[in-house]
Amino acid sequence: MQARIAGLGSLGEGEVRQRVFVGAVDFGSPRQGLELAERLEHLCGRTFEQSPAACGEQRVAAEQQRRVVAMPVVEIGDMVEGVAGNLEHPEIDAEHLDYYGSLEALERAFGQFLARLPFCGRSVLAGDGLVGERVLADLQRPHQTYGMADDNDYRIAELEERTWGSRFVLCFDGQKLGEIELQVHGVHNVRNAAGAAALTWALPVEFTVIAAALEQFDGADRRFQCKGEFAGVLVVDDYAHHPAELAAALAAARQSGRRVVAVFQPHLYSRTRDLAAAFAGELAAADYVVLAAVYAAREAPLPGVNSALIAEALRASGYKTVAYLPDREQLVAHLVDICRPGDLVLVMGAGDIGEAAAALIAALAAGECA
Repeated sequence: MQARIAGLGSLGEGEVRQRVFVGAVDFGSPRQGLELAERLEHLCGRTFEQSPAACGEQRVAAEQQRRVVAMPVVEIGDMVEGVAGNLEHPEIDAEHLDYYGSLEALERAFGQFLARLPFCGRSVLAGDGLVGERVLADLQRPHQTYGMADDNDYRIAELEERTWGSRFVLCFDGQKLGEIELQVHGVHNVRNAAGAAALTWALPVEFTVIAAALEQFDGADRRFQCKGEFAGVLVVDDYAHHPAELAAALAAARQSGRRVVAVFQPHLYSRTRDLAAAFAGELAAADYVVLAAVYAAREAPLPGVNSALIAEALRASGYKTVAYLPDREQLVAHLVDICRPGDLVLVMGAGDIGEAAAALIAALAAGECA
């Protein structure tokens, strides 16, 4: 994979160390890091080869004579996921606590990583309370924020949420930089685009170049990915697998104005055990919820832990339209039975639930042609 940034020209390694530094996008989601990298690839004036990142060291390592500008980094365990830039940093969420142990420990890890920025570097952080106050309080490097509130350096203004896609104005220090039109759906993508635009404009890249590139971006795989409309039913596939992501995907689905049928496959038994109530709280935003069996991934089953915990939490809150169907064929058949023209079926999870989306599409297409 190559990383491309517009408007920088060719920078040597020494210059890169001053202007571009490896930064964390989301410790809990390598896909979001890759999504941002893909967005930035659209801002391409020149192409630069990646260099390897040394394990445990957040630095740009370059071979002699090689030119480096940006490099996605995806590491595991003590190592950090991220994307190079000056540093764009979306929200911190209580994720991968099986490794970090607590949200406080996760925030400390972010703070330690941000401290690796050189003093001449700069971080662009999500505002509106999305980055932990402890991180901001301890941060001793130059930083700016982006978001909806007036106290952000980069402010999202005049937001227009459409049936599909959005439009907004990005302001810096009270001054309008320009308008951005997005094909990708949902307020979370508005925030993502604002962060990418803020980071890139600070490099600097002309705002017209940034806006044009973001307008062309049509999304990343399994990030509110429209799979098509069949028999009047719109099928959307999303990688959401923890509560904050469910909330963002469901808010985007509601923006469509359609009845929303949420299909969710929990990822990991430990996460299902710890977050069943939180999952239920977010899934209640759908009109109908269908729960698949837990995707085990790296874990062995835990006694008494399955998707029924989420169904029970939903029913305990007064939510009635929920079905737990661990058998994949029964799940797809149930969806075919309950879906009607005008529905949006939102399939969510980090496991193999995308196969259910494909099976549903095939069943709907067959019914449409019959």
